[in-house]
Amino acid sequence: MKSNILILMTCIFFISWKSFSQEKTNNTIITNEEYNVINDIFSTKSKSVEIYNVTDFSKTWLSLMSVVELDKLLGPPCNDGNRIIKWIDIFSKDDFRKIRDKIIQSKPMVFDKSKLNNCFITLDYYDNSNKNSTLVSSISKPIIIREYAIVKRSSQIGEVILIAKKNESKWEVICRKFVFQTSYD
Repeated sequence: MKSNILILMTCIFFISWKSFSQEKTNNTIITNEEYNVINDIFSTKSKSVEIYNVTDFSKTWLSLMSVVELDKLLGPPCNDGNRIIKWIDIFSKDDFRKIRDKIIQSKPMVFDKSKLNNCFITLDYYDNSNKNSTLVSSISKPIIIREYAIVKRSSQIGEVILIAKKNESKWEVICRKFVFQTSYD
Protein backbone atom coordinates (compact mmCIF):
# COMPACT_ATOMS: atom_id res chain seq x y z
CA MET A 1 0.00 0.00 0.00
CA LYS A 2 2.76 2.43 0.98
CA SER A 3 4.68 1.63 -2.21
CA ASN A 4 1.57 2.35 -4.34
CA ILE A 5 1.15 5.74 -2.66
CA LEU A 6 4.84 6.48 -3.15
CA ILE A 7 4.61 5.55 -6.85
CA LEU A 8 1.48 7.68 -7.27
CA MET A 9 3.11 10.68 -5.54
CA THR A 10 6.22 10.30 -7.72
CA CYS A 11 4.10 10.22 -10.89
CA ILE A 12 2.17 13.32 -9.82
CA PHE A 13 5.43 15.12 -9.06
CA PHE A 14 6.94 14.34 -12.48
CA ILE A 15 3.75 15.25 -14.37
CA SER A 16 3.53 18.56 -12.47
CA TRP A 17 7.22 19.30 -13.02
CA LYS A 18 6.98 18.56 -16.76
CA SER A 19 3.89 20.75 -17.08
CA PHE A 20 5.59 23.59 -15.18
CA SER A 21 8.74 23.42 -17.32
CA GLN A 22 6.71 23.47 -20.54
CA GLU A 23 4.75 26.48 -19.32
CA LYS A 24 7.97 28.21 -18.30
CA THR A 25 9.52 27.61 -21.73
CA ASN A 26 6.46 28.95 -23.59
CA ASN A 27 6.33 32.12 -21.48
CA THR A 28 10.02 32.98 -21.74
CA ILE A 29 10.55 33.35 -25.48
CA ILE A 30 9.97 36.24 -27.80
CA THR A 31 8.72 34.90 -31.12
CA ASN A 32 9.91 36.08 -34.53
CA GLU A 33 6.53 37.75 -35.13
CA GLU A 34 6.82 39.62 -31.83
CA TYR A 35 10.28 40.84 -32.92
CA ASN A 36 8.68 41.95 -36.21
CA VAL A 37 6.17 44.05 -34.23
CA ILE A 38 8.97 45.70 -32.21
CA ASN A 39 11.15 46.32 -35.26
CA ASP A 40 8.31 47.74 -37.36
CA ILE A 41 6.77 50.10 -34.80
CA PHE A 42 9.89 51.41 -33.03
CA SER A 43 12.50 51.59 -35.79
CA THR A 44 13.59 55.00 -36.97
CA LYS A 45 15.96 55.98 -39.74
CA SER A 46 17.04 59.27 -38.19
CA LYS A 47 18.20 58.25 -34.71
CA SER A 48 18.98 55.29 -32.51
CA VAL A 49 16.46 53.87 -30.06
CA GLU A 50 17.89 52.99 -26.65
CA ILE A 51 15.98 50.24 -24.89
CA TYR A 52 16.49 48.33 -21.69
CA ASN A 53 17.74 44.87 -22.63
CA VAL A 54 14.92 43.12 -20.74
CA THR A 55 11.21 43.29 -21.55
CA ASP A 56 8.94 45.37 -19.34
CA PHE A 57 7.00 42.85 -17.28
CA SER A 58 5.21 45.25 -14.94
CA LYS A 59 1.51 44.80 -14.38
CA THR A 60 0.72 48.54 -14.17
CA TRP A 61 -1.33 48.55 -17.35
CA LEU A 62 -3.48 45.56 -16.41
CA SER A 63 -6.34 47.70 -15.06
CA LEU A 64 -6.40 49.73 -18.30
CA MET A 65 -7.35 46.78 -20.50
CA SER A 66 -11.02 47.55 -21.09
CA VAL A 67 -12.92 49.80 -23.48
CA VAL A 68 -13.98 52.14 -20.65
CA GLU A 69 -10.45 52.59 -19.23
CA LEU A 70 -8.68 52.96 -22.59
CA ASP A 71 -11.19 55.63 -23.61
CA LYS A 72 -10.06 57.69 -20.59
CA LEU A 73 -6.44 57.88 -21.82
CA LEU A 74 -5.03 60.85 -23.71
CA GLY A 75 -4.12 60.65 -27.35
CA PRO A 76 -5.71 60.94 -30.77
CA PRO A 77 -8.48 58.51 -31.74
CA CYS A 78 -7.48 55.18 -33.22
CA ASN A 79 -7.15 55.52 -36.97
CA ASP A 80 -7.09 52.65 -39.44
CA GLY A 81 -6.24 54.28 -42.74
CA ASN A 82 -8.72 57.07 -43.27
CA ARG A 83 -11.31 55.96 -40.77
CA ILE A 84 -11.56 56.39 -37.02
CA ILE A 85 -12.17 53.10 -35.23
CA LYS A 86 -13.37 52.29 -31.73
CA TRP A 87 -11.77 49.89 -29.27
CA ILE A 88 -14.61 47.41 -29.70
CA ASP A 89 -13.74 47.26 -33.42
CA ILE A 90 -10.22 46.21 -32.44
CA PHE A 91 -10.64 43.96 -29.40
CA SER A 92 -13.67 42.04 -28.11
CA LYS A 93 -14.37 41.52 -24.40
CA ASP A 94 -12.82 38.07 -24.73
CA ASP A 95 -9.72 39.61 -26.38
CA PHE A 96 -9.35 42.01 -23.45
CA ARG A 97 -9.55 39.03 -21.07
CA LYS A 98 -6.76 37.30 -23.04
CA ILE A 99 -4.66 40.47 -22.97
CA ARG A 100 -5.10 40.77 -19.18
CA ASP A 101 -4.11 37.10 -18.77
CA LYS A 102 -0.95 37.63 -20.83
CA ILE A 103 -0.03 40.72 -18.81
CA ILE A 104 -0.46 38.75 -15.58
CA GLN A 105 1.74 35.94 -16.95
CA SER A 106 4.43 38.27 -18.32
CA LYS A 107 7.98 37.63 -17.16
CA PRO A 108 11.26 39.42 -17.82
CA MET A 109 12.88 38.28 -21.08
CA VAL A 110 16.22 39.35 -22.48
CA PHE A 111 16.09 40.72 -26.01
CA ASP A 112 18.10 38.86 -28.63
CA LYS A 113 20.14 41.69 -30.18
CA SER A 114 20.54 39.73 -33.42
CA LYS A 115 16.75 39.86 -33.97
CA LEU A 116 16.45 43.61 -33.44
CA ASN A 117 17.01 46.18 -36.20
CA ASN A 118 20.30 48.08 -36.22
CA CYS A 119 18.67 51.24 -34.85
CA PHE A 120 18.21 49.60 -31.43
CA ILE A 121 20.84 49.96 -28.73
CA THR A 122 20.17 47.59 -25.84
CA LEU A 123 21.40 48.76 -22.46
CA ASP A 124 21.94 46.95 -19.17
CA TYR A 125 20.47 49.83 -17.22
CA TYR A 126 17.26 51.81 -17.13
CA ASP A 127 18.86 55.06 -16.02
CA ASN A 128 19.13 58.20 -18.09
CA SER A 129 22.08 59.76 -16.26
CA ASN A 130 24.04 60.25 -19.49
CA LYS A 131 22.78 63.65 -20.65
CA ASN A 132 24.04 63.06 -24.22
CA SER A 133 21.90 59.98 -24.42
CA THR A 134 18.38 59.73 -25.74
CA LEU A 135 15.76 58.49 -23.35
CA VAL A 136 16.06 54.83 -22.39
CA SER A 137 12.77 52.97 -22.84
CA SER A 138 11.46 49.72 -21.53
CA ILE A 139 9.27 47.79 -23.97
CA SER A 140 6.80 45.04 -23.08
CA LYS A 141 6.62 41.81 -25.02
CA PRO A 142 4.02 42.45 -27.74
CA ILE A 143 0.67 40.75 -27.23
CA ILE A 144 -0.69 39.66 -30.59
CA ILE A 145 -4.42 39.08 -31.09
CA ARG A 146 -5.30 38.24 -34.71
CA GLU A 147 -3.95 41.08 -36.90
CA TYR A 148 -3.47 43.46 -33.93
CA ALA A 149 -0.66 43.83 -31.43
CA ILE A 150 -0.56 45.81 -28.19
CA VAL A 151 2.69 47.01 -26.61
CA LYS A 152 3.57 49.22 -23.65
CA ARG A 153 6.58 51.54 -23.84
CA SER A 154 7.75 53.15 -20.61
CA SER A 155 10.44 55.69 -19.84
CA GLN A 156 11.25 58.14 -17.08
CA ILE A 157 9.06 60.80 -18.67
CA GLY A 158 6.03 58.79 -19.71
CA GLU A 159 4.22 55.63 -20.60
CA VAL A 160 2.32 54.94 -23.81
CA ILE A 161 0.20 52.04 -24.98
CA LEU A 162 0.53 51.36 -28.69
CA ILE A 163 -1.81 49.36 -30.90
CA ALA A 164 -0.42 48.13 -34.21
CA LYS A 165 -2.16 46.44 -37.08
CA LYS A 166 -0.51 44.11 -39.54
CA ASN A 167 -1.04 45.44 -43.06
CA GLU A 168 0.29 42.90 -45.53
CA SER A 169 3.73 42.12 -44.06
CA LYS A 170 4.35 45.24 -41.94
CA TRP A 171 3.06 46.30 -38.52
CA GLU A 172 1.79 49.89 -38.40
CA VAL A 173 0.74 51.88 -35.33
CA ILE A 174 -2.95 52.76 -35.50
CA CYS A 175 -3.36 54.01 -31.95
CA ARG A 176 -1.24 55.76 -29.30
CA LYS A 177 -2.68 56.29 -25.84
CA PHE A 178 -0.67 58.01 -23.14
CA VAL A 179 -0.95 56.63 -19.62
CA PHE A 180 1.11 59.58 -18.35
CA GLN A 181 3.62 62.04 -19.68
CA THR A 182 5.91 64.46 -17.88
CA SER A 183 6.88 67.81 -19.32
CA TYR A 184 9.69 70.03 -18.15
CA ASP A 185 9.32 73.81 -18.04
